[in-house]
Amino acid sequence: MVPGNVTEVVVEVGARDLHDYHAWLDAGAHRIAVHVEAGPHPHRALQAIRDMGLVAGLALNPGTPLETVTPLLNSVDQVVLMSVNPGFGGQTYIPLVAKIEAVKQMVDAGGHDIDIEVDGGINAETIKECAVAGANVF
Repeated sequence: MVPGNVTEVVVEVGARDLHDYHAWLDAGAHRIAVHVEAGPHPHRALQAIRDMGLVAGLALNPGTPLETVTPLLNSVDQVVLMSVNPGFGGQTYIPLVAKIEAVKQMVDAGGHDIDIEVDGGINAETIKECAVAGANVF
């Protein structure tokens, strides 16, 4: 990423914050991922992102059950698995191998073309286990 350019935004907002999506689009974002925990209408938020021609992602905090992803798989281009709790810098990576494998299995079983991203605490030691488990964006 070039300093000063926005290419990807992972935000804790829901459909009620649609005005923010346009600001990120204007800043150059091509992907926006919303946290499923942030609002009651993730379908609406994901559709709004896609309607702007952007890659729509769904982010899950480490403790969020995967069952929240299942009904949204047809609405996303990317699943972002947070391997740290958002909002607190300097955290240690929370191992997610089983969660990554489960998402990969859901994506493959449904025939979806969805990127699986792991966000937080990724380094030379953790990236390999995430990639082997099925993640393809870091």
